[in-house]
Amino acid sequence: MQNVPDKSKKKKPAKVRVPLLLLGCAQMLFLSCETIVDMDLPEHDPSLVVNALFTSDSMFSVHVSRSLGILDDGELTGITNAVVELRENGASRGVLAPGYSGYYISSTFAPSPGNAYSVIVSAPGYFAVSAADTMPAAVVPVTILSYRDSAYSKD
Repeated sequence: MQNVPDKSKKKKPAKVRVPLLLLGCAQMLFLSCETIVDMDLPEHDPSLVVNALFTSDSMFSVHVSRSLGILDDGELTGITNAVVELRENGASRGVLAPGYSGYYISSTFAPSPGNAYSVIVSAPGYFAVSAADTMPAAVVPVTILSYRDSAYSKD
């Protein structure tokens, strides 16, 4: 008789040490030391922050607040005593009326497509700031769409 290896006995896999290595690396990562560095940062000098939104189907809306320093944990609050002047193509269109929580709204003037608009904002204790943008011209809607077979078509 020939010696035939017994296939009923399966080989046991070698012990895998990769999970232990990964566990050790994870422990070193989470248990590593921490160094606190004290830095002398310059004091933050707050400035005006202006956010404006205008579309052709609504009135102007401008929100005025102040900037916060990198370590400030205060809330952004609106500035309610600012003067917000609106200009269209360089010509003054008036001063926006104060609303709630730092919002300034135009109640009589709506922007028109194709014009350039700017706001000049000033408030006591801050340097004046300005912002400008142009409303794009209105998009002409497609009213007629036609189709023509190509000269290279096999039909």
